[in-house]
Parts: sequence; C-alpha cells; structure tokens
Amino acid sequence: MRARSMPWYEHVVPTFATLLRHATSITYTANIGGSDDIAQETMVRLDRGKLSIGMDFTAMDHKERCVVFDIGGISTRIGLYNSTDCCLERFHKVETPNFIKTGQRDGHEIVNDLMKTLKKEAHALAGNAKISGICAAMPAPLSPDGNAWHLPTVLGPYSGGGLNLLQPLRALWPAVPVRLINDVTVAGYLQVAKGSRDFAIVTVGSGIGVKVFLDGVPRVGPNGRGGEIGHLRMMDSFSESFVCDCEGFGHLGSIASGRESLTVARHMAAENAGVFAASRTGRLSGHQVENLNNEILVHAFLQGDPWAEHAVAASAKYLAQVLAFLHVCLGLEEIVIVGGFAIACGEKYRALLATLADQYCWNLGQNWHSIVRIEKQPDTVALEGAGYFMTTLDIGKSSTDRIFTFEDAQFHWSRAHNGAADIASARVMRSGAISWIDLVRLPAGSDIGPHTHSTDEEFYIVIEGRGTMMVKNSHYPVAAGDVIHNPSGGTHGLVNDGLKEMRLAVVGLPASHRGEMAATMIA
Repeated sequence: MRARSMPWYEHVVPTFATLLRHATSITYTANIGGSDDIAQETMVRLDRGKLSIGMDFTAMDHKERCVVFDIGGISTRIGLYNSTDCCLERFHKVETPNFIKTGQRDGHEIVNDLMKTLKKEAHALAGNAKISGICAAMPAPLSPDGNAWHLPTVLGPYSGGGLNLLQPLRALWPAVPVRLINDVTVAGYLQVAKGSRDFAIVTVGSGIGVKVFLDGVPRVGPNGRGGEIGHLRMMDSFSESFVCDCEGFGHLGSIASGRESLTVARHMAAENAGVFAASRTGRLSGHQVENLNNEILVHAFLQGDPWAEHAVAASAKYLAQVLAFLHVCLGLEEIVIVGGFAIACGEKYRALLATLADQYCWNLGQNWHSIVRIEKQPDTVALEGAGYFMTTLDIGKSSTDRIFTFEDAQFHWSRAHNGAADIASARVMRSGAISWIDLVRLPAGSDIGPHTHSTDEEFYIVIEGRGTMMVKNSHYPVAAGDVIHNPSGGTHGLVNDGLKEMRLAVVGLPASHRGEMAATMIA
C-alpha cells in the first residue's frame, strides 16, 4: 500500500462524528486512494442510530474498453464495451441534437452540436477508464473515408451528399482508433458473434435496410453504397402512388416498412371504404380511416382479420420479392428479419414473407421457412454489435494476448447452419492472416449443419469429445487430438454423436493462405 499522511479512519471518523450530533440518517463517502492496482472507497452509514462502516476495494483490471455510440434520429445511446470480455458494461441514452431540436439549417453546425454531445456523454460514462477505441453506428450509407451519403433523420434536408463525420470524431479522440459504421451493419456483426457467416440481416421498422454478410464480412461495395434496399424502386402502378422519405416514388421503404405499411393500409381503406368499415380492422378504428394506426393494424392481422391480412400482404409482397432476389443471386440460406414492425407481427409475418418469397423464385429444394427467421434483438444491439466489431479489428492487442480459454470466453447459443439443436460459439479472434478463431461447444446430440464456405478454408481442432465429421460427402469418426481440414468450396458438417459435450477450436484462413498444422488431418 502507498504511504499516507494519516490512516483512513482518522480522516473519516472525525468528520462523520461532527455530523452525528445533528443527523438521524446520513451516508458519508470518502475516496481515500490506494495502491496502483486498487481503488478504495470508504462508506460510513448512519441510519436511525445504527452505524456501519464499509470499504469497497475495486481492482483496476487493465481491461481494454471501447466507447460505442448508437446515433439515431431521435435518441443516441452511449455505451462502454469491455473488449476483453466481449460484453457491454453500461450505457445511457440522450436526445440526439438533430435538425429539429437544434433549429440549425446548416449540416456542419448540426454535426458540431452532435460531436459536442458525444464527447460530453462519453466522458460522463467512461470516467477514468482506459479507452482503446471509439465506434459510432449511424443510420446512413457510409463511404470508406467516413462520408455519410444521406442522413435525413439527423440532418434533415440539410444533410447534403458526402458530409464527412469520421474526421470530426477523430479530432475528438486523436489518440485511439475511431471507426464509423452503418447501424444495420453492426446489428449484423452481433449475428456474426453468434456464429452466423453467410446471411442477410433485414430491418423492418420505420424504414427498411439490409446488409449482406459473406464469410462474416459485410459486403457494401467499394464506396459503401450497398445495403440500401429501402430505396429500390419497385416500378409498378401501385407502388408509384407512394412517396419515400427521400422524395423518390415507389421505393421499397415507402410501401413495405412498418410505418409505410400503415400508409398502404390507409390507402386501401380509403379506396374501398365499405369493405374496410365492415372488417374487424374497421370496427377497431371506429369506421374512420384516419383512426387506423399500427397498433390496430398489427392486432387485427394477428387476430386473423382477412382485411388486415390482405393489407399487410399487399406491402409484404414487395419485400418478399427482394428476399427472393437475394437468395437467387447470392444463394443465401439465412435471412434474419429484425425491427419493431416485424417483431410486433411475429411468426405470422415471418411465415407470410417465407410463403411469398417461395412464390417469387424457382424451386431447387430450398426450405424458405428455415431460411427466413425473425429475431428480437435487445435495445442495445447496435452498441453490442459496434463493440464486437471493434474486437474484430484486434485493436491494441500484442502477441502475448493470444491465449484463449473456454472458461473465459463469452459464448452465444444458436443453431449453426440449420443444425438440429443449439450449440455455443465464441469468436475470440479475427485478425491479419487468420480470418477467425472460434471456440465451440457441442452438447451431446447437437451438430454443425452441412455448409460450404465460398472463399475461406477452415480447420476444426477437436479438443474434447468425439463425433462424426462429414467432408465432401464422406463421413469420418473424430476425437480429441484430430484436426480436420475443410477446404474452400467444400461442403462439411459435424455431429456430436457421443455421450458428452464436444469442444473444438475452429480456425478460418483466407483461401490464399496455406499454413502447416502438425496433427492428424482428414482431407
């Protein structure tokens, strides 16, 4: 312990004794320092004559932490993400200084107000914690150099094309790595953390967005313009009746988002007021089109009202066409639907999208009801995804930080490649010549479903347990100590048909990398 001028009790007790004469209930706290590794806080509590004295010793753990932001049009969440343990430690929410609240007409002035808010709130949340990086998620398509192509929810009509947001962020935190990322992309990274590799994440809320991930990496093109399917023009007479937020006509977001599904329903109700008035939806709305809202529409849809089902399907069919296109074009067999409207409509909406998508593409034996799923995500999804994304950059790691254990890993449970049961996986590294390292636990009877990697190759290193490995349509018994090579373009899967949990490490390498692994290999 560091030498002090007087013991802690000589500092606390006399001060507290003075208060005893006048107070019946009081708490006195003194931060009295400590060693380089221990922060000490002393609390003296008096409650109706009962005195208690306690000390809180908090180890300064030297763990890496990032400040992460989820910047929305109405509110901004600020979080402290523990990069070492891969978890969000704490967060809070404030109003976003958008073009309405600030009254600013100049996009640069709005950005300046936003940056002041981020700096202030980050300092309030992180305090004296050591910060190793900054990541901000935003509802905008972003270029690699940090230009927001369009940010109407924050900047309004003053957003302009190519307003740079990365530079002012770096100016605030010049000593650490700073990243700017799309909000749907970070939601996708949370899926990657759970073990997903080739998938699309689609948000259906106040707008519509998508990000496609291949081999665990988002594909948005060289200038970051990819993923904005909400602005795909559908080009038919019905969709052209609806105007998008960007002022374009017939965009997918103007007819199939949660907010605009209501607009479509109101349009249909006005077109045929008699049928609407006679429906359950009409009765819930008091037979008035203007009283119809999302709550009524969703409730009637879930209760099986034919009018509501028809109205929701009228919007959903456009989204289903795009999902079918993603599948036919890229072969995606995992499409995750998120967002408030989709979650509110639930399983029935998922089944509707799967059924409609099946009608829009040819049949090669795919099961659309296993391809499309709805997943309720936490309010902190963007913060957690941004934090995980920063861990994939391997920021601040040295060669001595490469020891990973099953006991310390943060596992996520999910079905891997349409397997029969949930397995646990933890991504512990993604950097450099190694695409990824996953620690994986397979309970008895679970499996990693057959799948193919388009570019990466993998090595399965069996650490505990035994099972059956499928590589190129051949099956092999495997056990602890075996290493299985899964080449790029090859189909493979693994079943734990033993009686105990199976543990393995999965190492992914770019197809161009050819390393040597000294162990038993099955090729």
